[in-house]
Amino acid sequence: MKPIREAFFGLIDITYYCGRECVYCTRCDRHLGNKRYHMALDYFENALRCYQGFAGQIGIIGGEPLLYPQLNEACEIIRRYFSKNKMMIFTSIDPQKSKYRDAIFSNLW
Repeated sequence: MKPIREAFFGLIDITYYCGRECVYCTRCDRHLGNKRYHMALDYFENALRCYQGFAGQIGIIGGEPLLYPQLNEACEIIRRYFSKNKMMIFTSIDPQKSKYRDAIFSNLW
């Protein structure tokens, strides 16, 4: 097994909230019930700090990351640590139609 520092990709699970009920989802959505969470911004920033010096790309995942209520603030934090080509967001919502469109495209794409 490769050490994490040699991995191609790292992921940060920012939320367990999702509006979909995809039967193939491996993100634990159906059995979580009301145990869903949004990661606190200070935890998110700590997770980003852990990736400093990481050669691969970093992805923001969830549930559905575009349901994270502080995504604008999270994008500002991302900008402090990484360039756009380092970050990705994995979403099932069209980012062009998201209320976070400007933050996403100026910080992640």
